Amino acid sequence: MRLGPFPPWNHPAADLRLIPSEVHVWRACLDPPAAGSQDFTPLLSREEQERAEAFLLPRDRLRFRAGRGLLRILLGRYLKIGPQELEFSYGPHGKPEIGASLKRRKIEFNLSHAGGHLLVAVALGRRVGVDIERISSEPERVEIADRFFAPVERAALEALPETGSCENLRLTISFRSIPANRVFVLAYRHHIRRGSW
Repeated sequence: MRLGPFPPWNHPAADLRLIPSEVHVWRACLDPPAAGSQDFTPLLSREEQERAEAFLLPRDRLRFRAGRGLLRILLGRYLKIGPQELEFSYGPHGKPEIGASLKRRKIEFNLSHAGGHLLVAVALGRRVGVDIERISSEPERVEIADRFFAPVERAALEALPETGSCENLRLTISFRSIPANRVFVLAYRHHIRRGSW
């Protein structure tokens, strides 16, 4: 298995098509100059604009607008509609999904962001998951890997390059399900933060 550095990825075509056996994964850097100087605000719904304004740091407002704008452009190309025409509904934990008026088209997506990076997976007629995160150099990372990961997973983690660039960001992608150890670690962290364990 080859892990990173990752080759350059394609830019999305104006007319994107999916077949049921495919999963398309797209990534974007949300910080200038990679995100360009485009103002994505006109593409966003009023609710998304309000969410962007709620961020304390200007950098985080910019990243949210760029991420949602790029998501709208990308999904609009699959759905053959303008980015502003997209409607989202939200699950109980805030996970966005395509609104009811467009559900019949069966486009499913998932997104994840970490710092100035965005990852989006798109599929036809099946749920899809994707995850991206910056792996810190904290000792906690090694301790978690030693405690919960199989030897081959620890070796793969250690083989990944340390970098902050968009081209070589450490990625974790799950098309069907997240490995059980990852689910456990995420659930464990979630419950510790909420104080329920």
